[in-house]
Amino acid sequence: MLNADTPSRAAVTWRSVLLGLAGVIFICSLSPYNDWVVANTFLIGNFMPIGLLLFFFLVVMALNAPLLRWWPGAALSSRELTVSMGMTLVACGFPGAGMMRYLPTQLVGIWYWGGSSTNPEYTALLKSLNLPDWLFPAFTSGDPTDRARAAVVQNYYGRIPVRGDTFWSHVTAVPWSLWAHPALAWGLFTFALLGAMFCLLLIVRRQWSENERLSFPLASIYAAIIEPPERGRSLNRLFSNRSFWIAFGLVFAWHSCNAMRNYYPRYFPLIPTGFNLTSIFTNEPWVFLEWDFRITRVYFCVIGICYFLPSQISLSIWLFYVLYQIEVMVAGTYRVEITKPMMSDQFMGALVPYALALVWVGRQHWATVIRQMFRGAKPGESIGRYLPYAAAGWGFIAFLLLGVIFLCAAGASVIGALACMLMVLTLHLCVARIVAETGIPFVNFNGNVDRPWYALLDSDGHGARTTTKSFFLTQMVASSYSNDIRESPAVYTSHAYRLADDMYPDPTAKGGFRRTLPFTFCIVLAMIVGFGTAGASKLYTEYTYSVSLDEQQRSPLDNFGTDTNVRDNVLKRSQAYATPRGPIEAHSRLKHLGIGAAVSLALSVARLTSVSFPLHPVGFLLGYTWPVSQIWFAMFVGWLVKTIIVKLGGTELHRKFREAFIGLILGEAGAAAFWLLVALALNAMGFPFKSINFLPG
Repeated sequence: MLNADTPSRAAVTWRSVLLGLAGVIFICSLSPYNDWVVANTFLIGNFMPIGLLLFFFLVVMALNAPLLRWWPGAALSSRELTVSMGMTLVACGFPGAGMMRYLPTQLVGIWYWGGSSTNPEYTALLKSLNLPDWLFPAFTSGDPTDRARAAVVQNYYGRIPVRGDTFWSHVTAVPWSLWAHPALAWGLFTFALLGAMFCLLLIVRRQWSENERLSFPLASIYAAIIEPPERGRSLNRLFSNRSFWIAFGLVFAWHSCNAMRNYYPRYFPLIPTGFNLTSIFTNEPWVFLEWDFRITRVYFCVIGICYFLPSQISLSIWLFYVLYQIEVMVAGTYRVEITKPMMSDQFMGALVPYALALVWVGRQHWATVIRQMFRGAKPGESIGRYLPYAAAGWGFIAFLLLGVIFLCAAGASVIGALACMLMVLTLHLCVARIVAETGIPFVNFNGNVDRPWYALLDSDGHGARTTTKSFFLTQMVASSYSNDIRESPAVYTSHAYRLADDMYPDPTAKGGFRRTLPFTFCIVLAMIVGFGTAGASKLYTEYTYSVSLDEQQRSPLDNFGTDTNVRDNVLKRSQAYATPRGPIEAHSRLKHLGIGAAVSLALSVARLTSVSFPLHPVGFLLGYTWPVSQIWFAMFVGWLVKTIIVKLGGTELHRKFREAFIGLILGEAGAAAFWLLVALALNAMGFPFKSINFLPG
């Protein structure tokens, strides 16, 4: 009998590719509808996306387990499942905050808000920029006011009128032809940006995985789901473990009781998952604490993930957030305001030492790559497991130049275009490194790529400036591709290749990188299909629905993506930068950049000089951010539980509870999916729709 995980089985087969494409289409087509129309727990939302977990949970339990039981020769091997999971994983960077939540909206939103009669300063800005038409949907007029009134814009923010309320009538009503040019244009830029990112990740893969031995904690959770079972068994170690199912069942039951309370509050009690201390913190200095600190929830998924994180990481993140609250209280007592621009500058200052350390620690590897770009590889040198370093290096330069050419064709200066590309790529590379090292699933940065341009200006607007058009295009790119970096394609791609490392453990094996090319082709195919599917699904959703099913979210569906992000991050900042004095802020930008850099550098040096130093610079980098404000207490609980378990039983006891904590993660994901289906079914039966969220949105 052929075992399902026989090493001779190929990893890239027609079955693994089709299953991977099914996962890509599932994630990319359903996410916009789930996130904004149903207003359910995000299918992606972080670097442990519940959509991916649920898809492969069902594949393993409902498809592969029966095959292993009754037809083992036809079951999918773990190598095939790895290919499928890698394809689905990279697709998670497209439909939500990683790209499509913002990109299409930018192309109509700047006209919707900038062409309105209530914003004459934005209208004047757009007229002065004279942006090329091929960046946007087809318009019959170049005037911003006329474009604001165009159907392609108004129906995006409302709902396109149709005669019949059927799926096909809504599909045909979407103005696909008007979006053809911007889809091709921005598809080219996305190809350039992701291509440069892809080459960078293949360059640093060996440095991170083999030289520095970063743990990739999230990858270990992914791998546990598709781990092969023992010969003769239909379920692997995870799904055969009793503690997994106990934890899964408890979390599922907890959330189900609270979900039923939405429909029958008389019969189902509320089981609390957090606390509200607003009635206690009413006097100074407690009144200055942030709202999210006083009202918080426990997320079982976060507790489960913390079990796999290095303890100093989870400690640093929640501790720095608490220290920030103390800072807020002290500042409030002395009537000093801590503004978001201050925090953004401190973050950008802290990021510089972190990025430089990334280069410094891997300097020998970078030198090897650069040498091979010019003289080829010498015998005994590593040449790259998935792509030769020379090809990856020159590929990075080619894609970088392609992105620069695109932005220059759109009107940016060469320096402005190059700075934009490098800053966005740096942000994504840093977040990929942070997640690879720490495993924290909720990451967002508290800085925008415009901060370096701001820092070059003094209070009178004097200093080094880029052009207004360069600044505007930089804002468009940053607000689409790096504004909300908690779904970074770089993280998903690096973890997909980390999973593949187990399929290709010997880099010196016969065939070299050629034997891994089929996997890389699958990743590229997933990116192409993901981009197209996610874009089409986003347009269909926006043109079809003007309000969420529970009618709590008024038009437009995604207030931040279609309103705040466009007006504040693109139009408002660009208009302020275009004024003679530039953006006026009360604080010293260089001072706060220096504060951030000094703290980050001190933490980095302390870690390098003392193995026992308990804090990590990542805690300071992320301590001010919105995701941490939502999950800090769950991280505290996860850190505390793990610390107690390790203190009581050491690594042996820690290993014994591993499956139980994965049960917490999948239990929350399973509850989110189950109650989404129940809510939709009850709504079809005439019950009012109830959106249910189990994770931060």
